[in-house]
Amino acid sequence: MQVNAAYTLDPKHVLIGEIEVQDKPLSITANSKERLARLRGWLEAVAEDRVEHRATSHQDPLSSQRPKGGAAFERPQELPPEMRDQVASIMREKLAELLDTKVPMLGNKTPRQAVRSAKGRDDVTNWLLGQERINAASPQMRDLVDTAFMWTELGLVHPDKRG
Repeated sequence: MQVNAAYTLDPKHVLIGEIEVQDKPLSITANSKERLARLRGWLEAVAEDRVEHRATSHQDPLSSQRPKGGAAFERPQELPPEMRDQVASIMREKLAELLDTKVPMLGNKTPRQAVRSAKGRDDVTNWLLGQERINAASPQMRDLVDTAFMWTELGLVHPDKRG
């Protein structure tokens, strides 16, 4: 016997987990402890006393990326000073190339093409802010990457600098 079911939370229709029975004990999988508890409660309400709970386990999806012993992620090492300027120069070149690269978020236009319309300027502004968030997320890159030249070349004013 094989039974597959997905449980959603109305009205959002958000999938919170899956229940599977396939010639083996019933198994419930969810992406959080809270969702697992909610699915288990739903199953117990539906199946009443026909289901016996045996065990609950939780696996952290990031556990395989942590060093042995479960310690938190190690802080990235600082770049040697002689490499900082090289990396900053390379990043500036790559960012400059992006100004002439078709971007799906901009309707497969380059940022230089997209800024020619009001909607395009708004889209490019959001795209540039996204690039800044990506760079800010990396402690090593945060201080090395400066997108100010991109705003200037595209004739845009950063939202933080508007008066």
